[in-house]
Amino acid sequence: MDEGLAREAIARPPIGLLHGLLGAASSWDEVRARLAHGVRAEPLAIAGHEGPCAPTSFEREVARLAEDARARGLRGLVGYSLGARLALGVAAELALERLWLVSGRDGLADPREAEARRAEDDALAAALERDGLAAFVDAWERRPLFASQARLAEEVRARHRARRLAHDPASVALALRALSLGRMPRVAARALARTPRVSLVVGALDPKFRALAEALVAEHAEARAARGLAPIALHVVPDAGHDVVLERPDVIGALIAEDR
Repeated sequence: MDEGLAREAIARPPIGLLHGLLGAASSWDEVRARLAHGVRAEPLAIAGHEGPCAPTSFEREVARLAEDARARGLRGLVGYSLGARLALGVAAELALERLWLVSGRDGLADPREAEARRAEDDALAAALERDGLAAFVDAWERRPLFASQARLAEEVRARHRARRLAHDPASVALALRALSLGRMPRVAARALARTPRVSLVVGALDPKFRALAEALVAEHAEARAARGLAPIALHVVPDAGHDVVLERPDVIGALIAEDR
């Protein structure tokens, strides 16, 4: 790297990385390996996973992560799935320059839908406590949302499964309940009104979250334009399903590294 560019990369504040449910700091290894010539990126610990405490509510976890981000001087966040929802919450509380939301969404607007989702996640947590982590991971990996991961190399899938199985089941059950989509407040309006540059990233093989991302872009286009903010960028990644971080770390790394 040119010496001047190296100094600039070191001088720029880092960005934070937030994994999804059953993820870990190592979920970002392949992405971070592609940032050698650019952005500094630091994984953040989500409570119930590798975090220092058990999550008690979505709002409290957002507050804790916001304090961590503030203390580290982060200029932006990249979040995947659960991590994207938490990143939205942090961006609603903390002035960030940049936000990348990978397979993310806002909280549920329909109270009945939110109630149903709370019940669903509470039932998942109860099943985890009753049947154990291995059975839970088996069922989790069979979800249609992750079907595209069957195309990955065996060693990649094995490493990903080992990461999931390394968690404490009681802590994951707490996270399922406290951080449920059904308990997430709607924070996108505030977050997207104060973040200058926002990118949504979805897999081309994940039609549900592609539709959610397109709706989020349309919903907030007018408000961002009125504030003089750049339109939300939508990146649809070929040959990827829901977990774009796992399936196409090259694309995620390139998108982040482009932000100079």
